[in-house]
Amino acid sequence: MKLRQSRLFLLFFAPFLVLACSDSATEPGPAKSARGGAGGDGARPDVLLVSLEGVRADALSCYDPEGGVTPNMDALASEGTRFELAITSAAIGPPAHASILTGRFNHQHGLRVIAAEAANRLPDDVPTLATLLGAQGWATHAVTSGFTASKAYGFERGFETFDDVESKLNIAGQWGKEDQRRADETTDLALARLESLPADQPAFLWVHYWDAFDRVLAPAREFVRDRTWTTGQFDAEGYYRLEVSYIDQELGRLLDGLKATGRYDNTIVVVVSNFGLGLGNHDWEGHRVLYQEEIGVPLLIRGPGLPAGRKVAELVRTVDIVPTVLHYAGLSAPEGIAGLSAHAMMEGQRDRTRIAFAEAINVWDRNGRGMLRKRPQDEFVYCVMNEDWKLLYRPTLPYESELYHLDEDPREKFDNFLRTSVQSVQFMELLGDEQPWLVDPPGDEFRAYDWAWKCPDDRREEYAPHSKCLKCGAATVLMLHEEGAAVMYTPEEGQ
Repeated sequence: MKLRQSRLFLLFFAPFLVLACSDSATEPGPAKSARGGAGGDGARPDVLLVSLEGVRADALSCYDPEGGVTPNMDALASEGTRFELAITSAAIGPPAHASILTGRFNHQHGLRVIAAEAANRLPDDVPTLATLLGAQGWATHAVTSGFTASKAYGFERGFETFDDVESKLNIAGQWGKEDQRRADETTDLALARLESLPADQPAFLWVHYWDAFDRVLAPAREFVRDRTWTTGQFDAEGYYRLEVSYIDQELGRLLDGLKATGRYDNTIVVVVSNFGLGLGNHDWEGHRVLYQEEIGVPLLIRGPGLPAGRKVAELVRTVDIVPTVLHYAGLSAPEGIAGLSAHAMMEGQRDRTRIAFAEAINVWDRNGRGMLRKRPQDEFVYCVMNEDWKLLYRPTLPYESELYHLDEDPREKFDNFLRTSVQSVQFMELLGDEQPWLVDPPGDEFRAYDWAWKCPDDRREEYAPHSKCLKCGAATVLMLHEEGAAVMYTPEEGQ
């Protein structure tokens, strides 16, 4: 057992030991960018965050030349950095956006579901990019396009203006046509906001595009008339990629407007999706599952003085966006965030190894009930991954968990969970160390579960909540309680 723990330590922490002797091993204080902290010419940079709802990475032609037609996003990639393995924290909108805006994973910022009595709003005490930049003198504004990026989830905090789409979910946690706006209307609103910005103050603008997530609002008729379906036929995937191309057109119009104001050259531009859609991969069309097509997202960053045309193959997370922006804005990241600045990667330097976490809390979300009729095994799914391996852990059905060797099997076709016990246990231990679990139902309408905590390597005995195995010292993981199982408490709890 001690030998196995030593291998685990070396596997995941050896890179930290190597980097401890380099400058990139520790998080910097005030950033020293190519423009001298907040800008070598004294001008603090503007920040434009563009988030896309439900857009897969391979829907951008800079990721997959056959995937779509996105010349404006491709141009951004050539001007800055394209991250080839960027992982989001959830395959639903509100928690994923919360991680983008806070630099924290879902179990840290507290927004876990779309529709419930609790765990459905960003707490007021969690700092966001808007509150952090606003406190340092940035003007802060947002234009969002769908209900799941609205004030209903607490996203307006820190913004001086927040132009969103407001409505109420129905009893099933669903929304309708009136709960979204098309990309051209969003761009019009964003351009008006750009024109109103004071010239002597740096600004942060968040613009959110919804269109590709569903087919409720079609692109402008003239856009459809002038283009053919990227798949060569009128089908769901072709329509999806057409809508991504429409978003790209409107993003181009937004960037042209930014250039017309004279602010573009001093603007950090971040384009990221909150999650992707299945489109038939793994026999699933929608979202709420955690395969790579859902949690692997496009991420592009360009800015003043930053390297152009870079491709980063190493793993990054959407929680890394906040500290990266703060670094290039000349600010230090606050304590308590999980994200790490990606500036070293962007500048061609070695950086610390990252671990990504994601989750799907479907059974305790009114909006998730429909998908469970087709995928009942996905009540709860917790994901942990590095660049090589990925675990999808199901605490209610632990033996139906999945483990993929991404380096050899990027499309996740061959499940190794029961065949590769060493990696399975190692990644379960990482979950045990992180403790990402949502244990109590977020409202009386949901049934509670009789949970137990067990050793990842020896699951015969149960331990006290959030404790460690008395035999091997590993952090215990969440599983359903089994009748007749022996309960062993840790010494701290009393035996």
